[in-house]
Amino acid sequence: MKTYQESITAKICSFVRAYHSAYAKHKIYDDSLAYDLLGQNEYLKIGKLIEHNFNEVEAKNDSNYYFDKEKIAPVVEQFLAPIPLSRLAFAKEKYEKFLSLHQHQTLQFIVLGAGLDTFSLTNDNHQVEVYEFDHPNSFRYKLGRIETLNLVMPKNLHFVPIDFEKQSLGALLKESAIKPTVPTFITFLGVAYYLELDTLRQTLATLSSFFKGELTLVFDYPDETTKTSPTNSRVTKLAKLTSQVGEHMVDGFSYQQIQTLLLDTHFNLDEHLTPLDIDERYFKENLTLKAYENVHFISATL
Repeated sequence: MKTYQESITAKICSFVRAYHSAYAKHKIYDDSLAYDLLGQNEYLKIGKLIEHNFNEVEAKNDSNYYFDKEKIAPVVEQFLAPIPLSRLAFAKEKYEKFLSLHQHQTLQFIVLGAGLDTFSLTNDNHQVEVYEFDHPNSFRYKLGRIETLNLVMPKNLHFVPIDFEKQSLGALLKESAIKPTVPTFITFLGVAYYLELDTLRQTLATLSSFFKGELTLVFDYPDETTKTSPTNSRVTKLAKLTSQVGEHMVDGFSYQQIQTLLLDTHFNLDEHLTPLDIDERYFKENLTLKAYENVHFISATL
């Protein structure tokens, strides 16, 4: 990933949430704060980038300040929106279940790879301590937007800067105020696409060894068909698009590998959604969006 600036894919995901909230008739995940947190200038820049097929030079040279909604709609709906919207909807369902099982308790919500996630700014449950882990440059941008918007920083929000490629998650967990015995909900969304299996295993093992209380983990991953998808498929085209902005996806994992990984790191599988499951649950009433053929969702517990 690019380390000299905030993540472009994080901004693209934020753009998708803002675009969906503004224009979708049937909302899969409604994030009304996404546009404000991204900011108008970045929203328009990302729109222009999409309009020019992610060619940054052409997008910058375009003298038209606004993007053409009709031109980008097919790209947003076919390539960009399905994964981030449905995985957030899945995580929301699991979090609501988690809350219902732990009413009137002090809880922890951890976002690994937070990007421009807005949960911490919309959460009104003061019994939930929220910890966001992400690259320092991403936090710098996010904090700048919070200051510009004059948003009140929640007292129960904690930022934990981390360069996942260079720093130890385990060490930072120990140095933070996170309590190992407090019931904890963790999202790890949009990250496994860029990790080798051993790195994913190490991350889950770190979480398993640190937390001693109840834990629910939600993550998404690409399956092994990622490697064999035709060059003209959505899967291959999306990988090419992310590479154009400097963030390179690696090959996927089989469900058997994920099962073994969970078993090895002492997690219990709670739910596994296949692409067909995702389609049925989130896109049945939406004619323009379809689940990715290679993406799966997992919730697991300790």
